[in-house]
Amino acid sequence: MKIAIIVRSLAMAGGGERQAAALARELGRLGHTATIYTFAVSRDANVVRILNGLRVVTLGEPYPPTIPRRLLGLLAPVGTLWYARREEAMAKRLARRIDPATDVL
Repeated sequence: MKIAIIVRSLAMAGGGERQAAALARELGRLGHTATIYTFAVSRDANVVRILNGLRVVTLGEPYPPTIPRRLLGLLAPVGTLWYARREEAMAKRLARRIDPATDVL
């Protein structure tokens, strides 16, 4: 079975990232084809280590920056809208990269 695992970002080797990698490995061990789809992947050595040997599809561009809290109040109306629209556009582009033959998302 072809399985897609969607993770918003692989920016650090945190719990969600480790869980996605462990799930993909276990599914592969059981004979399935698991692919991790994400907006962006960090080149951090720990992230590279946990993803070693896994199939990862990314947009290949930097993830939208986080708006610093001190500017959030000033930029909230415009910045939040820009951030949401950019993330929506990225999600649509990532969705188009998912293999149509995928059985489970």
